Amino acid sequence: ARKLRAVGVAEERLREDALRILRAVRFASTHDLVLVDSLAAALRAMGPLLKNIAVERIEDELDKLLARSERPSIGFRLLAELQLLDVILPEFVPMMGQAQNRHHAYDVWNHTLAVLDACPSQPTALRWAALFHDLGKPVTAEPHPDNEGEFRFFGHEQVSMDLTEQIGQRLKFSKARQRRVGQV
Repeated sequence: ARKLRAVGVAEERLREDALRILRAVRFASTHDLVLVDSLAAALRAMGPLLKNIAVERIEDELDKLLARSERPSIGFRLLAELQLLDVILPEFVPMMGQAQNRHHAYDVWNHTLAVLDACPSQPTALRWAALFHDLGKPVTAEPHPDNEGEFRFFGHEQVSMDLTEQIGQRLKFSKARQRRVGQV
C-alpha cells in the first residue's frame, strides 16, 4: 500500500534512536511512501529528540535525502509539516509564506523547493546550494514602495551566504563541502 509505519509502538522506536525520525522522512521521500497517521504523530511529538542527535548524523541524513530523492521537496515538505525544520533548520521557517514579487509564481519556500527539485542530484553540493540560495530573503524583505503586496530583498545574496556558512558550521560540513556549496 506504499505506507510507512513503525514496527510496534512508534514512540518507543523513536526513543530508541531519534535519528529514525529523519530516516522516516527520508524513506518517505526516496521511496514515495505515505506516513501512516500514528507514525506522523509520533514523528511530530518526538521531534525535539533530534536536539540530542550528533549534528554529523543529521547532516548525513539530509545529504542522503538530497542525493537519493528524485523530488527532495517531498522530504522537506514533510520536515516542515511535522515541525522538524523548527528543530534542525529553524532558519528555513521564515521562508514559508514570504511573498516575493510579480516575477515569482511562489513564495520563497515553494520557490526554493521548486528549484531544489529542478537540480540534478549530483553533485549533491548543487542541491545544498539550491536549498540555501534564497535563505536571506525573509531577513531582507521590505515592502515594495510602488507595488502593493510585493517585496524587495536588497542584499539577500550576502545574507544567504552568511546563513549558509553558519548552518554549514553548525552541521559540521567538511571544509570542501562548505567551499563547494558556497561556490555554486
